[in-house]
Amino acid sequence: MDLEEAWNFVENLLQAKESLNLAGLKMAVEKLVADDLLDAVYETLSYQIEQSIVNSVLPYIFQDANCTLPILVTKIYNQAKSHRDAVQPLILLLDSLKCRHELAEAVQRTYRIEIEFSHQHKITELAEEFYSKAYLVCSKEMTPAEDLEESNCCPCELSPCQCHLILLQMSAITENIQELGLFQNIIEDVLFGIARAKIKERVSTTCASSYSKTLINDLTEWLNNDLIGWLDKVTVNLDGSEILSKERLMYYLYDSFVKLRLDEILPMIIDYPDSRPSFEDLHSVLPQTNLRKQLIVTIKQVYESRILHPGVTTTDILTAYIQSIQAFRVLDPSCVILEIVTEPVKLYLRSREDTVRCIVANLIDESCEVLSDELTKGTSDQDTVDEDNIGEGWQHWLPDPVDANPDVSSKARRSTDIINMLVNIYGTKELFIKEYWNLLADRLLSNLSYTTMWEIRYFELLKIRFGETDLLKCEVMLKDVTDSKRLNTWINEELQKTNNELPFQMNALMLSAQYWPTFREEPIELPAEMKDALTSYTKAYETTKVNRTLKWQPHIGQVEVDIEMDSGNTVTFKTSPVNVAIIMAFQEQGMYTVEELAEKLQTSASVIRRRISYWQSHGVLKEISHDVYELNKDSSTSMIHEPIEEEVLESATASSEQQKEQEFQVMWSYINGMLTNSDSLPLERIHSMLKIFANAECTVHELERFLSKKIREGKVVCAAGVYKLAS
Repeated sequence: MDLEEAWNFVENLLQAKESLNLAGLKMAVEKLVADDLLDAVYETLSYQIEQSIVNSVLPYIFQDANCTLPILVTKIYNQAKSHRDAVQPLILLLDSLKCRHELAEAVQRTYRIEIEFSHQHKITELAEEFYSKAYLVCSKEMTPAEDLEESNCCPCELSPCQCHLILLQMSAITENIQELGLFQNIIEDVLFGIARAKIKERVSTTCASSYSKTLINDLTEWLNNDLIGWLDKVTVNLDGSEILSKERLMYYLYDSFVKLRLDEILPMIIDYPDSRPSFEDLHSVLPQTNLRKQLIVTIKQVYESRILHPGVTTTDILTAYIQSIQAFRVLDPSCVILEIVTEPVKLYLRSREDTVRCIVANLIDESCEVLSDELTKGTSDQDTVDEDNIGEGWQHWLPDPVDANPDVSSKARRSTDIINMLVNIYGTKELFIKEYWNLLADRLLSNLSYTTMWEIRYFELLKIRFGETDLLKCEVMLKDVTDSKRLNTWINEELQKTNNELPFQMNALMLSAQYWPTFREEPIELPAEMKDALTSYTKAYETTKVNRTLKWQPHIGQVEVDIEMDSGNTVTFKTSPVNVAIIMAFQEQGMYTVEELAEKLQTSASVIRRRISYWQSHGVLKEISHDVYELNKDSSTSMIHEPIEEEVLESATASSEQQKEQEFQVMWSYINGMLTNSDSLPLERIHSMLKIFANAECTVHELERFLSKKIREGKVVCAAGVYKLAS
């Protein structure tokens, strides 16, 4: 057989134009092998397969509107089977002749190039459409009947229902793809995309805005039983797949869960402790992801955009801060995340003037359960691991994360309780004790019943935490109230016995001036009736306490006064002595200007304008022209309604700025003496001498500001950092 005959024989065999003749095939193959023409046979075979695909398969993919993945795979499978059957005798013969060949690989390679690679987008679309529908069908099959939602919609969305057919097609596709060796990468990518979409959808529908119960176990169970169970049915080799491995799917589940919780982190903080299960879930899955750094960045951004700005009150910021401390201790028991993310909050709170007052107010407020519980505990009693003495719990010990501050020990970080963290905003407890001193004074002065049970309770708890010495002034204040109740009862009884009974009932608080904060100044001339009562009370006190007397603060307190209107109605008001002095002035004449009233009561016009608005708001007085007031005699338009609520009492103590200013005025005499004796002194020397001789509590910066004020007043000059008196 010559070369031309051998070539034609093999070509006709590959085209299935002749029946199999083993003897002739053997002779033809031997001739082709001898002339080294096997590569030409591969090229011819590839060309014939290309033409077959172009004529039979591709028109079906792009022209048939009803083309689906099962039909396409079946058609390709049948076409490929015919080509494999055609070359099988040739393969067996070449194997028998021990000739190296790649006929089977040539068939596989040609199909992959012409279909899988060239038309990947179209095949991906068909695969996504089919497997999305197949997942819904399988999910319905795997769901117990009692858990199915009532719906007339079939998962396959076909009429009549073809769910059973889809399940059969799914199994057939799996077998055909395994035998063909085609589309495995495309199908795996499609299945992973569907799996990711279903995971994200499941996490969103199950967990969004739901913080009150743990959900990660339910999600893991769904992934193992539902999603991975479905992938087992549709994948050729799930165990050997890198894309569809269980570990990768579990990682994506945890990743989606953490990202969802990051979007909801602020509502979760606000809802704590109801949201504690969600933070427990985060604690369990966060180490399985690479989102720790993103978590820290997100929380900081949420704080800066939603909390740390002037539109949020200090009380609300403190509430969020306290709940953050509780929540992040659950999220990260090492407290490293807490330490990092709350640093901007502490810096911002430090810049607000009312932070200390809000902290102390919350500390002794019964409605703030968290701080009340912390205060009741006394000192910190966190269950922490002692680094120097690990003991029996050594097997539970874990090192700190890599982002932990090496300057802070693990024990110190874990053992700090909420109150200590609040105190550490300023780094010293003196500010808090001083603010508690001022706040206690306000609370005692506004308590007109001498009841100090709750104040004593909180005082005793604070003594345990801050020490008895620092709270000595507060202890004297509480004792003053107790003694005042006893003295007040005795004085009123003595006045009755001596027939000097006061025209009205009067109760007084007798305070040890040196132990109480500086009171707010508001000079006022009280009516004669009230002044006489105060004088009689003072004499009775001097009889009881020899060598002692009373200095009254007439603007502090509360008076219950009955006002009878022209209509005959009598209304009872509970208000301050200053307000009573104003309204009693109108008994003498019916109209006053602000200046006239200020002169009569020996106070400033600004005080009158501020105080008279109380009576104007209740319809007792009316403004007939600018700064001119008279009694409102028109009862039909009167705004008086019974009962009148008690007036909210103003703070009796001076503000922190006022107290600081008064302290500096006392220190000015010391400074003046220093500069007189020493001619000139640097700032640091003045500060150290004030601390020694005047027991000053000011900082160098505060002293510098005070001296700058004196420079502007022309009393001090400064040259080269040295201060001296102006000549």
